[in-house]
Amino acid sequence: LEPGAITPINRMGNLALTAALNLLYGVRLSDTQAGLRGIRRALWQRLPLRADRYEVETEVLVRALLAGARVTEVPVTRRPRAHGRSALHGLRDGSRILACMLRLRLGG
Repeated sequence: LEPGAITPINRMGNLALTAALNLLYGVRLSDTQAGLRGIRRALWQRLPLRADRYEVETEVLVRALLAGARVTEVPVTRRPRAHGRSALHGLRDGSRILACMLRLRLGG
């Protein structure tokens, strides 16, 4: 994580969301909101995705976990944004990500 790559408030939110997912799903992931997702086509085609914003990464991850897929983390380096502004709205999108985790945990 390079300096300036993520705001302190977004970093705290990221840590909280990662802790929530780990607790809810009994996994030990270090960062559920960053990185590249690789997924087998056969599994991808079976995932009934509903998300339409930043919670899509969480929905893919959770649905893969629920399907019994193996999740492997590969370290990535976060760098400061070079151009433009992020469309992420921390509180709104963080709430949607948490709601997605809870909805899927409760079988929704």
